[in-house]
Amino acid sequence: MQHGRPTIEGLKGRSIAAPPADSECRRALQKLEEVVLDGLRHGFCEITLSCQTIKEKKRRFVITAGNRYQFTISIDEIEKFDACA
Repeated sequence: MQHGRPTIEGLKGRSIAAPPADSECRRALQKLEEVVLDGLRHGFCEITLSCQTIKEKKRRFVITAGNRYQFTISIDEIEKFDACA
């Protein structure tokens, strides 16, 4: 735990702060985990991720795995938990 927040293991063993539970970023990560696990259970899957910069310093993050799940995440939200890493 860093700065009083839960962490997740990042690349190369680096811990990064986990986004707050009520954030759009957290919802996107939970959905990604859900579709990956669902694909593993079925034994096959095709998952596509895309991210675009849109107006007002926001990111459109899309998970396509049979269905299409779209999330709009503000750069401020990303910077809040990234700064704690």
